[in-house]
Order: sequence, then C-alpha cells, then structure tokens
Amino acid sequence: MKKILYIDMDDTIAIFQKKNCLELMYERGYFENLKPRKLAKTINELAKKYKIIVLSACVNTPYCKKEKINWIGKNIPNVNSYILCNVGENKAKVLKDKGYKIDKNAILIDDYSKNIFQWEENGGTAIKFINNFNNKRGLEYKYSFRNSNKLIKILESL
Repeated sequence: MKKILYIDMDDTIAIFQKKNCLELMYERGYFENLKPRKLAKTINELAKKYKIIVLSACVNTPYCKKEKINWIGKNIPNVNSYILCNVGENKAKVLKDKGYKIDKNAILIDDYSKNIFQWEENGGTAIKFINNFNNKRGLEYKYSFRNSNKLIKILESL
C-alpha cells in the first residue's frame, strides 16, 4: 500500500515567529509571509515520490486559511493537497471524520508532541520534527529528526 505523508505547516515547514505571534497572526499577511524552513524544499522534492497532504491547524481569522493555501502554492508547488483544521482539533480525528484511513501507511510529520501522540493512538505512524522550541522536556519518540537527511532515512526504513 502506498504511503501518504501528512505534513504540518507551522514550525515544521514554515518558520513560525514566536515573538509577539499571538497578536501578529491575527494580522493580514502573517501566514502568507512566513519564511520556509529548509525542510520545505525537501518536502517539495519528496512530493515526486510520495503522496503529500499538508495538514495544518488554523486560527479563526479572515486571513489564515487563504494565506496558508497561498503559502503552500508558493513554497512547495509540487504539493497540491491540503487539509486545514481548527487549532486544538485532533488531526487524526479530523481525517477519520472526513473518511481518511489512519494506519501505518498514514505518516504524520509534525513538531507538536500532542499531535504525534494522538496520531499514534489512532494507528498512524508519526515522525516528530525537533526544532529549537519543542523538545524542552526531552520526551522520547519512536521516530524523530532535526534535518532532512534523517527524515529521508526514516521514510526509507518504513
């Protein structure tokens, strides 16, 4: 069975600005102008080999969803599928409610531990992206990476 990669956006493939972000993300242009991480280029290349769907949570603003869609088109043009949910929703549950199958071939790449654990609890494979902000407690994950080369090795092993 073909693997499907579900990729988180904020702080996984886009550099989410931590300073003053709670105020800034309600302003026009915030999401559309996020800088891509180097990982975004890797994901764009992996889209030639895997089915990739960006799975990103959105805050309730008039701009967030449209700007995230524009960001995807501009920064990872080989990826043309996305699912946008609301902040705080269980991503696995959102997909199941939409009729998607979550199993070992449904691979979530995300920086948020809660999403990783919920995905695995629902039968999916989760890969934790370790950035400069998200592993302060030193939690253990079955799969984790800090750079694209490690991600590619993990994907090849699955």
